[in-house]
Amino acid sequence: MKRFLLLLSFLLSSTAIWAQKPVLSTPVAKQSDTDIIVEYTLQMEPGVSCDIALYLSCDGGRSYSKKALKQVSGDVGTVGQSGPKSIVWHVVDEEDALTGNNLVFKVNVERYWNTGASASRVEEGSEQKKTAPAVKPEKKAKLSGQKPAAQKKSSIMIAPVAGVYPDISYGIMAGWIGGKTGVYGKFRSNFINTGSNYDCTSDGMAGSGYIWTTGESKVAFMSFTAGAIFPLGRTIYPYFGFGYANRELAWQDTSKNWARVSDASISGIGLEAGLILRFGNFGIHSSVNLAGFKKLDADAGLALFF
Repeated sequence: MKRFLLLLSFLLSSTAIWAQKPVLSTPVAKQSDTDIIVEYTLQMEPGVSCDIALYLSCDGGRSYSKKALKQVSGDVGTVGQSGPKSIVWHVVDEEDALTGNNLVFKVNVERYWNTGASASRVEEGSEQKKTAPAVKPEKKAKLSGQKPAAQKKSSIMIAPVAGVYPDISYGIMAGWIGGKTGVYGKFRSNFINTGSNYDCTSDGMAGSGYIWTTGESKVAFMSFTAGAIFPLGRTIYPYFGFGYANRELAWQDTSKNWARVSDASISGIGLEAGLILRFGNFGIHSSVNLAGFKKLDADAGLALFF
């Protein structure tokens, strides 16, 4: 009889010490601006706490990431009460997580314990393999104007450039864009050489006399700038830079020689301010440039992102 009472006492105390495993409902994921919210319901006994983690599958649930998502907030980590819960995943802050096009989430009980017992039990790897409906990148693209995969990592930009005012010129712009900043370089020229033999001024004075012109003129232009790009969200990328600019105006005289018009020619520092509008892997850009702090010109073009 005494042994039976001791055994019954042990079983009753074990029931108080060892908590039952928490139960999770099937999580549901939804879009909220640049974040994804995963909602679930947690059921567990009073006095029980557990560690909650969120895992991601990019192939429809066939396999999950080995490590839990880190850029999360809400009801994740240590949770001490039952009821409706939600986890917010900050997508754009997570490195190398979004690499597929069929996203499924798993809320997992990493461990649980009875906080009211004198001794506690830890259950490692206690998983609730409940998956949420896939949150498709097309939905994120519709809300933000850009595929989410382009935001999680850096991009290389290649952009043809055309000078549109006051002279026609052509060139190329190339850059690297990260999550918060980027860099670029731009070259533009009309690929003209004036071949000037001497200088004159815009009033026709050359040396001690005046020149007679045929009315023919030409302009040689070349600029190189480099600077920083500042992504504002997923679509708007303003950029600013400086470099070197040269614009040479030449007149032809009656002897078929070319004279550089010195006071109408510019050579010096070039300043630039522009804007890129990105739409997925494509975009458009435009900028205003100040050559030698004297002459304004503008350019525009398309952009490709890789």
